[in-house]
Amino acid sequence: VTCTGGCSQCPPVKRRGGWPKGRKRKPEIPGAKPPKAPQTAYVLFLADRRKFYDPREYTFGEITKRVAMEWNSLPQTQRDVYERRCEQEKNRYRNELQAYRQSHDFQLIMRKKRLKRALSGGNPEDSSDCTDGPE
Repeated sequence: VTCTGGCSQCPPVKRRGGWPKGRKRKPEIPGAKPPKAPQTAYVLFLADRRKFYDPREYTFGEITKRVAMEWNSLPQTQRDVYERRCEQEKNRYRNELQAYRQSHDFQLIMRKKRLKRALSGGNPEDSSDCTDGPE
């Protein structure tokens, strides 16, 4: 008799890919997509340094730990390079976010959200959305 992982003596059978049972996938919104959030200085450093480690030799966690130790011992002058890149990323994000919020697609999305909120009894003037960020 083969077990499907339901009994207490056998380990549970791992499910393959897909969404966990009971979770709903949000529908893809057509049109303009919101801009990608800016990366921090550490994440930029991590992306640069990860290339030098062979994933067959080290696990993902080991690579991250080693790069974190490198970041902690990095002189401020070298950190400033990544801090400047981070500031450029933030400026890019602010500009793209401003353009996105003025786009026709974003206005349609917000109109639908306000209408839905008004119909459900919420405050239709509440303008919070998933793209709120630094202004």
